[in-house]
Amino acid sequence: TARLWDAASGRELQVLRGHEKEVIGAQFSPDGKTVLTASWDETARLWDAASGRELQVLRGHEKEVIGAQFSPDGKTVLTASWDETARLWDAASGRELQVLRGHEKEVIGAQFSPDGKTVLTASWDETARLWFCWVCRPANEIAIEMTTTIGRGLTEEEQRRFGLKGNKAFSLSSLFPR
Repeated sequence: TARLWDAASGRELQVLRGHEKEVIGAQFSPDGKTVLTASWDETARLWDAASGRELQVLRGHEKEVIGAQFSPDGKTVLTASWDETARLWDAASGRELQVLRGHEKEVIGAQFSPDGKTVLTASWDETARLWFCWVCRPANEIAIEMTTTIGRGLTEEEQRRFGLKGNKAFSLSSLFPR
């Protein structure tokens, strides 16, 4: 179950019921009209923020979905799963658009670039991969030192910097121009 709260009053606004296991993350769409949830029940779900009505169930992952995110324009959803894949979905229809395969262990994070044209995935296989969204092919693979960021999005600072093996870092701004 996920819940929407009024931040000023602390009053509960909506209860989003439908997931069969723990909800691991939630996010508003860029326009604030839709809520996206990710769950260990192997699904992500889209909800109407005003009514709490379930709009779409994104099914296709074979293991827990540990993260979900809207693209910057709100038209696409990106999910990350312990089934070693990330997936792109049409937010309006719930249709699966693309499966991003290539990691050899669980995908523990996925993030759109600020312009929405590139996806960054990270995995327990100690790699991060960049994917060009318009063709969804690997653009680059980066060996990384694993951290414990399961179930949360990247902060703005983390979007600009990414840890590599040997505690070296590079700027993602060179990869994700604004």
